[in-house]
Amino acid sequence: MREWLEPMGLRGAMKVSNVPLYQELVRRIGLLRGPLAISAVEQTRFLSDLAHQKLPFPRSAQQQVVEITRVDSGPGWSLHAKTGWQNAPGADDAPKRQQLGRASPNAMKSPS
Repeated sequence: MREWLEPMGLRGAMKVSNVPLYQELVRRIGLLRGPLAISAVEQTRFLSDLAHQKLPFPRSAQQQVVEITRVDSGPGWSLHAKTGWQNAPGADDAPKRQQLGRASPNAMKSPS
């Protein structure tokens, strides 16, 4: 994707799902080996732990991820998302993901 060629930090990479940047980050970290696959349940548990800052990482790092993924907020709520552009069926389908998230009964309920 053309957007991937522009210099950007993690915040920008999250917005456009910059896979090459993610791959370079993994190469530099050097901790991940082989294919990464998690179930929907595992992903949901991970995201819940992130939202509640219960992951085994510094709270400051977790808070930075929370800030990077926030796409909207208001009094007592916030909406977090990652686009997932790379595997969207078509460019017109990507906005539907945020629309579905907003329509979810618990979409606007998140810990402060």
